[in-house]
Amino acid sequence: MAKLALLHVAPGDALMLAANVSWALYNVLGRRHMPKGSALGNTTLVMAAGAGLLLCIALGSGAPVHALGAKAGFALAGMAVGGTVLAYLFWTIGIQRLGAGRTAIFLNLVPVSAMLLGVALGAWPTMAQMVGGLLVLGGVSISMLPARRPVAA
Repeated sequence: MAKLALLHVAPGDALMLAANVSWALYNVLGRRHMPKGSALGNTTLVMAAGAGLLLCIALGSGAPVHALGAKAGFALAGMAVGGTVLAYLFWTIGIQRLGAGRTAIFLNLVPVSAMLLGVALGAWPTMAQMVGGLLVLGGVSISMLPARRPVAA
C-alpha cells in the first residue's frame, strides 16, 4: 500500500486513461443512443461534432496558426480520411452488426496492424512480437466463431 501512495501518474498517462474511458463510453452509449440511420450518416455526425470541438479548442489555445505545406497537407488528409473517418465508419458498421462487445475484440488487432505497418516500413518484429501477434490473431479468430448449441438428445 505504501508503494501505491508513492505512485506518480504522468499527465500523458492520465490523458491515455481518459481517452480509453471516453472510447469505452462512446462504444457502449453509441449503440444505445446513436440516431437510427446509416453508419455513414452517424459517422458524419460524429466526425463533424469532433472536428468542431477540436477546432474550438485549437483556436482557443492561443497557439500560432500556420499554413500547411503540400506534403503536410497530404499527410493530414491521409490521416483524417484513412485513420479517422474510414476507421470510425467501419467501427460503426461493426457495432451495428456485431454489437459493442464483439466489436471491441477487434481493438486487439491494433498492435498487430502497427507491427505489419512497421514491416512494410522496414522494421522487422522480434520473435516475441510475432508470437504475440499470432496469439492475438488466434484469439480474435476463436472469439468470432459461432456459438455451438448443445445437440438435443
